[in-house]
Amino acid sequence: MRTLIFRHLALALLLSAVFTTTAQAKLTLGLVPTDEGVFATKAEAWKLARYLTQQIGDPVLVKSFNNEEVLYDWIATYQLLDLAIFSPAFYAQKPDGASRYLADLVKPGTTPYGQRGGTLAARQGLQATQIHDLSRALFHMSDENHGRSVLQAIGLARVDPPGGVSIRPNQKHLRAKSDRLPAERSGAVSLNPQPAQERAASDKGGGQMSWTLEPIDQHIYAALARPQGPARSNAFFIIGQNEVLVGGAHMTSQALEDLITAIAEVTEQPLRTFVLAHHHPASPETDAEFPPGIEVVMSRQTQQALAEDLQSLPYRAVTYKGQLHLQVGGVDIVLTEVGKGHTSGDTLVHLPKAGMVFTSDLVHVHGVGDLKDGYMLDWVVALEYLEGLEAKTVIPGYGQVSGPEAVTLYKNYLRYFLMVVLDHIEAEENLEETISGFSLPEYRNYAGYDRLLRPNIRRAYTDLKENVLQN
Repeated sequence: MRTLIFRHLALALLLSAVFTTTAQAKLTLGLVPTDEGVFATKAEAWKLARYLTQQIGDPVLVKSFNNEEVLYDWIATYQLLDLAIFSPAFYAQKPDGASRYLADLVKPGTTPYGQRGGTLAARQGLQATQIHDLSRALFHMSDENHGRSVLQAIGLARVDPPGGVSIRPNQKHLRAKSDRLPAERSGAVSLNPQPAQERAASDKGGGQMSWTLEPIDQHIYAALARPQGPARSNAFFIIGQNEVLVGGAHMTSQALEDLITAIAEVTEQPLRTFVLAHHHPASPETDAEFPPGIEVVMSRQTQQALAEDLQSLPYRAVTYKGQLHLQVGGVDIVLTEVGKGHTSGDTLVHLPKAGMVFTSDLVHVHGVGDLKDGYMLDWVVALEYLEGLEAKTVIPGYGQVSGPEAVTLYKNYLRYFLMVVLDHIEAEENLEETISGFSLPEYRNYAGYDRLLRPNIRRAYTDLKENVLQN
């Protein structure tokens, strides 16, 4: 268990970053209601949650637990809670760094300083802006009428920062210094073509049935998979002076042929580089054929997944570790190996100057996504890294081209889904009992809900039981 705690802690610390988005990031506060603690009932905790919602602008929800050990697992190991209230004695026994000591909840006492009634902790990886806003709201409660009335209603004198010395956070939002994974870089390929005038996109796409093209700017296009067509996931391409770079996954021979046809409708330049974002094992019909002369760039994990289906690759594969920097048509491209997420080795394609990111199937817009080969908690961490890129344009694996809110909304869905699965596991329900009693009515209108619900629960249940709870 301790190994897993620090594994996910390290990932969260490496990947967390500040971002700004119009989507509301739901926060969840966990606690164990007791007469001796800060809150005797869950209803009392909702008074604090509603106050924080008003102050920070993000919804704060409340989830209750039966004991503090389970509560601690949810914030330190699973990282599916954002905030948690512990008894000071319990929290003092836990290792430093597994969660963030955020505040002391002080009850009225016989001394001028009162007495600590509870310790408020935040999960590692919570955004710096959210930490700032929460701290500012909490530490200023006793300075304004509404805050004082809430404190009185929940039986607190004030909220202090760790150590009991009241501070006033700087009004300016903190910003993280790094927006990239500090991973090893294996090399760079500079293609350096000059921009060229290209024909406008064709709605017909050359008569093919797989893709609808959507221009992002003069040289960048999204290729959106058409419903019921041969393509299974979105793609993108960048046009240079002498070549085209394409990115995508799930490439059947028909989908790839149609994509080449669609590209030919907007440029005469040949396809030279294909970025394979991921591969699903036991799918030998996908990602097996590319035209001669094409370099297929992929992470090492993706190459290993392909090796399970193909004895040898019939095309030139270029593997990378950490990050790889490319340039096509004057567009800077950063490939990042995020590791486990939707599969065992996902690649993100970030165009920092263009403000665009291609997420492949790490993000679905108004869809539940296929979790069959996913790693649940790693996937959530990868989404938080994606948020930190602050890309203005997101090309998801499924759905329409969107803004940065698409990442946050899908993360909200995935975290909620996993929380409900964990609830069933901790109730000692077996897989079939979990499936039969499972429901997410808020997301029933998401694409794939009925078709993918059972296999997604099956994968999440198995992954959490085998890779999280047994460690």
